[in-house]
Amino acid sequence: MITLSTRPAGKTRRRWPLVGRAPLAVDVPFGILLSVLEAAIYVWQLVFLRLDMLQTNDFQVTDSSADAYALASLAWTHRLLLLALAVTVLAAVARAPWSLVLQLTAVMALGALLSLAQNHYDRAHPPKPVPYTGPVCYSGSRCS
Repeated sequence: MITLSTRPAGKTRRRWPLVGRAPLAVDVPFGILLSVLEAAIYVWQLVFLRLDMLQTNDFQVTDSSADAYALASLAWTHRLLLLALAVTVLAAVARAPWSLVLQLTAVMALGALLSLAQNHYDRAHPPKPVPYTGPVCYSGSRCS
């Protein structure tokens, strides 16, 4: 009896283009370089956003300029966090374990910095209380 196979001859399983792990001699320096670059971008944005804020107000700090600086800093940190997450995914796809660990560390640090900055901004700007417009009730009497 003859059996026909539907599988082609040769390799039967497709594999990713990047089959093996990244070489250690490339992975570690590249991961360190990316982490240092992300830290430098974060410090750069903090310094130059502050200098830009001071320059536009003739080196006088006002409440509105400080709020604008805080919101711009939050937006920059959020974008940098998203960029670090994208690089983390790329490190995982490239099977670079040390770069992945260093990028996960950078993502956790940026996430902590972003949540602390957001918490600080929220505490400095509490929501205004909503005025009560319901009936006034006194003890022992009816609500009017």
